[in-house]
Amino acid sequence: MCLWLSSSDESNYSQQKFVDLSIGLGSNTYLFHHHLMFMLENVMTSAERKTFNVLASTSAILNHLDYHYDIRPHKASHIPSQG
Repeated sequence: MCLWLSSSDESNYSQQKFVDLSIGLGSNTYLFHHHLMFMLENVMTSAERKTFNVLASTSAILNHLDYHYDIRPHKASHIPSQG
């Protein structure tokens, strides 16, 4: 945990890191969407949750995250090296 981050910054950092790892490792769309729903449930309004729930592709989810939360995968993902 980074002590210099506010709770919202820390949450954004966690969401960003999850997106980077998921995209870098090729997570399937269902798991990617499902986990993000839990990560964002306290941030989204009921209407936003309904909109997010119908997103059916990774690209649609990424577009939504970029537009609404300024979260997008980094070019160099934070993937641990293997060996």
